[in-house]
Amino acid sequence: MIFRRKAFLDWYTREGIDEMEFIEAMSNMNSLASERQQYQHAKAEDKREDINFSQHCSVTLYVRLRLER
Repeated sequence: MIFRRKAFLDWYTREGIDEMEFIEAMSNMNSLASERQQYQHAKAEDKREDINFSQHCSVTLYVRLRLER
């Protein structure tokens, strides 16, 4: 956000940092954020699948126990 407003950019460029470094860093941060969202989405999917599998196993066990009686 600071970079978008170019706040303090003149200070950094005077110190020898190129503006392209900021653009590249921002791109890298956006890529990391996107990867993290994909990972979290995949993790949530796996958790839902685990819960569904657990529920299936519980129901199957319950039915088998009922049938054995």
